[in-house]
Amino acid sequence: MAYPIKTFDQLRSDIIQEIQNLTGLTLDDEDDAAIRADGEAAVVEGLYHHQSYIQKQLFVATADEPFLYIHAKRLECPRNGGSKASGRVKATSNTAVTIPAGTKVTDGKGHYW
Repeated sequence: MAYPIKTFDQLRSDIIQEIQNLTGLTLDDEDDAAIRADGEAAVVEGLYHHQSYIQKQLFVATADEPFLYIHAKRLECPRNGGSKASGRVKATSNTAVTIPAGTKVTDGKGHYW
């Protein structure tokens, strides 16, 4: 089971509860301690998200492209170059359109055919 990452509101609530337990104060949202709790919760939430990002980069299956190069170098497995594809593409349109030869076809998400 993955480590549960708390949300900003949960972190803020924990910090405010800890301040109340230590000082006996009841805090409003405008109090200095509550504002400081907001800042501290934001920093901790950012650290949690950064840790999640780093964890994702540790494994080849989930790593982003820049980290794949690091994994490939460590494994002595360089990336192979691409190859040109050839063939026919069938497109349907409600207007007359001519697609010139050599046009790159994409799905709009960075995948080319």
